[in-house]
Amino acid sequence: MYMYRDRVFIHSSKLALKSRFWAVSTVMTRQNTVPFQEDYHALIPLWDMCNHTNGTISTAYNPVLDRSECLALKNFKAGEQLFIFYGSRSNADLFVHNGFVYEDNDYDVYWMRLGVSKSDPLQEKRNRLLDKLSISSTSDFSIRKGAKPIDGQLLAFLRIFNMHEGKLIKLKQSNQSLAINSFAADVVLIASIKFFPVDQLDHWITSDKSGDLEYIDCALDTALETKSWCFLQARLKLLLSTSSSII
Repeated sequence: MYMYRDRVFIHSSKLALKSRFWAVSTVMTRQNTVPFQEDYHALIPLWDMCNHTNGTISTAYNPVLDRSECLALKNFKAGEQLFIFYGSRSNADLFVHNGFVYEDNDYDVYWMRLGVSKSDPLQEKRNRLLDKLSISSTSDFSIRKGAKPIDGQLLAFLRIFNMHEGKLIKLKQSNQSLAINSFAADVVLIASIKFFPVDQLDHWITSDKSGDLEYIDCALDTALETKSWCFLQARLKLLLSTSSSII
């Protein structure tokens, strides 16, 4: 194809660069890999007649019959439009690779960049804890639809970003020991003291359970959890307010 293109089209004054981009992208989005002995690319015209819907991948390669097979997502009636599932793509991916967006896309995501400021006095500690979890200090995170809109890495980042440095918390004196459960640490018994130092970042940096920060049920201070979710909400509202248009 490329040899024919170079011989016929490359010298044509009628072919604009944007037309070439359109032609190449149109063909490439319809290429399908057939994994027999070695990977082949094939065009499957019937698929080009099928529109996308939410579902699961129902296509597989049959090595016995040497063919790709596509199973129906449901029982279709005669005359009913046949839909297939293009894959778990966001609307941005569908728009770039397929030329459309799907209004009720179960797999749509919104990408949001978050990072630790270099002027943050706790930058070094935050970065150390993020590094333990293999999270970059500046990352692109996805917000998804559904009951679980964020993944573990974004959840951990929000918590670490909103942790404070050690401060003294006043406790009431008592003749009995006080039991304090602080940030998923073991229970600490304290007797006849007025202040107890709490440093969220230092605790998790030295903890062998820092990976728990990626789990929704991680035992954390209520104030930290509230602060983390409020930060995410405020960030999303800010991004929405600066959005000039909606597709």
